[in-house]
Amino acid sequence: MANLKPFVELKTSTGTPIKKGNMTITPEAQALVVKLPYCGFVWNRPVAMLVEMDGRRERFPIFDVTRAAVLAMAGAGVALSLGAVLVRIFGRGMAKD
Repeated sequence: MANLKPFVELKTSTGTPIKKGNMTITPEAQALVVKLPYCGFVWNRPVAMLVEMDGRRERFPIFDVTRAAVLAMAGAGVALSLGAVLVRIFGRGMAKD
């Protein structure tokens, strides 16, 4: 994957900390950056919230519902397409018999 490094990069970054009383909340995000010769795209996703209170620091992960839904729909699309291809292949074999 060393050859892809100039084209694909996964960055983790923290946002601006928000201070409220004795609590500090810092958002954390990941970005998938794809750089092509004439174009590119960036896909950002939330990862966690870092909470610091009374000298104690905790990390609360964020479940990205949109990402899960997109992956589920893509998987369903691939499964349906593969099913249609298999039905077509095996359906032709059955009709010849």
